[in-house]
Amino acid sequence: MSSSESAAVTDLGRGVIALALPGQVHGIARERLAEDVGRIDQGETDAIVYTSGPSGRRVLVSPSKLVLMRQDICEQFDDTLLDDIAGKSFLQDSTTALMNAQWRLWLFGQQVLTAEGPLPDDWETSTPAARALRIRGLLLMLQTNLAQPLRGRILTLAELLTTSSALRASASDTAVLDLQRSPGGDDVGTAQAPIGGLVGAFAVDQALAALSPSRTARERIDRRRRVPDRALLPLIQDALATILPQIGGSPGQISSLTEILGIDRDLDHQVRVLIVAPDQGEGNERASALASKLDGLAHVRRNSTQTDGMADEGHETSGRLYQQVQWADVVVLVSATLDDVPGARFASASVVADLSARDVTSWLMKGPRTRYRSDALRDLMARADLVIAADDVQRDILLGALAGTERVNADVYDDDPSLTSLVTTDHDMDIEAAFCLHPVRAADFARTDDPGELPRPSLLQMVRTTFREGGVREVAARALGRVRKAVPSPSTGREN
Repeated sequence: MSSSESAAVTDLGRGVIALALPGQVHGIARERLAEDVGRIDQGETDAIVYTSGPSGRRVLVSPSKLVLMRQDICEQFDDTLLDDIAGKSFLQDSTTALMNAQWRLWLFGQQVLTAEGPLPDDWETSTPAARALRIRGLLLMLQTNLAQPLRGRILTLAELLTTSSALRASASDTAVLDLQRSPGGDDVGTAQAPIGGLVGAFAVDQALAALSPSRTARERIDRRRRVPDRALLPLIQDALATILPQIGGSPGQISSLTEILGIDRDLDHQVRVLIVAPDQGEGNERASALASKLDGLAHVRRNSTQTDGMADEGHETSGRLYQQVQWADVVVLVSATLDDVPGARFASASVVADLSARDVTSWLMKGPRTRYRSDALRDLMARADLVIAADDVQRDILLGALAGTERVNADVYDDDPSLTSLVTTDHDMDIEAAFCLHPVRAADFARTDDPGELPRPSLLQMVRTTFREGGVREVAARALGRVRKAVPSPSTGREN
């Protein structure tokens, strides 16, 4: 462990560590810490944040002096984040950095619960310099952790709030800035404002100056992100209630700008679920039961493996299947394989393989005398983020198939030694429905900061998939797009 890590990380034993604000006494009794370490060790939660308010809440970010988490999760953090908590690096504000770590836990597929505890000593910052540093850190946290379109709209809101509220709080005369309304004086090139009125503008300027490292951090997060923003929207909405007042602005101003910018509509979107199943039999019954459980809670589209018909919320709709895969946050294959859903193999969406209505052994043995079905099962096991088995016997068979793809590895085992989060039985479909509402990519889908090391489809695989999706025209269009990116532009000399 490096010196920067040791400033923030303490090993509590039983595979649990604590991230603490340097120089602040957390005030949590040793007996209580031991009890909460046991809760994490027993799998009740992945992390605990000590903060004000009642215990047991799910929070995206909350000001805290101390956060407990599984040690293997902390190992996924890069050194920069640990340096941030030590107050040395990118965010330059330890309190914001510890909140940032909580957000990362959710993006990496973990759950964070609250326990009652004191707020950080510096949560109510007072000096202009301290406020500017805090606001800069919060802006960068939004910049690195949010995906589009939320990122652009929420950052716009945050920057408007921080600049306008600082000017208003300092009673700055902003009439000179309104060139449309202010009579005369357009030839005056300077304006005076108290230093407190410039806190917001300075914080925004400093955040913009850090765009390059924040972009690098976001790209690194996106390669390892296991949960889409749409699955976190309720938590994001609660987090904004914590972040935006700290940035600036009254509740009325925040509410008004949120509506004007359309953020309230963005935060009201539901998780998108694509269910692919046959039109008849037990597979169709399970698909209908799942759609019924998700009614009103998720945006559901269904596709038939037999007729290729598509329904959106029960109403017939059009669109190629690969486009629906790109639309979805989670793709549920009920008695279906990846060959039934072009594009699902390489999509960013989570994939559920519900094989509970299929006799897998019989399906393999009675298939055509080729390796088609065994290949299809292997490919499905290699890609699925959740597999539903009919019973414990079938679960053992599917675990064997999973092991054959080398997916029973350290990453998966550390995330869940029982492997039930990956292969399970689910007769009442509660597990499957809960997964659709909070889809999580499997723990082993990406474990590297070097994009060159990520598993990538071969060129032949991509051409075959694209051909199935859109034919020769689609292959040609994508090939032309790649050529345009690779060939320098005659006018600029840069790559297109």
